[in-house]
Amino acid sequence: MCMADDSFGRRIPFAFLQDIKGQFLEKYGIDRALCAPAYGLNEFSRVLAKRMDYFSTNPGADRLKQVHGEIEAVKDVMTQNIERVLERSERIELLVDKTDTLNQHAFAFKKRGTQVKHAMWWKNTKIVIMIVFVILVSFSPHS
Repeated sequence: MCMADDSFGRRIPFAFLQDIKGQFLEKYGIDRALCAPAYGLNEFSRVLAKRMDYFSTNPGADRLKQVHGEIEAVKDVMTQNIERVLERSERIELLVDKTDTLNQHAFAFKKRGTQVKHAMWWKNTKIVIMIVFVILVSFSPHS
């Protein structure tokens, strides 16, 4: 028989009883247990005390609870990883937008640069034509 608080649930007390049964039978066997006088196996009380302490304080005693805790830890890590991926995705999206804007500005700059180049070429050409005209007029024989 085993008594425990409600917080232990049912798994831990039954695991405790199964463990004690196994250790008792391993140490004494069924024959000695049946033939022993009252308080004849009192030295087993130290094993009982150690196992009670183990099952009361050690979280590893309840494998199901331990596995559930590990699953929760893995879920937390996965949630953090998903959040990081989403943040990275947002940053990549922002970089793509900035790259598109920069590309548009570069195209507009190139187009304006070409327009300015043509305008300066025509201005240069007009000045050269005027200089040639002035030189021709100044060297022409006056009548």
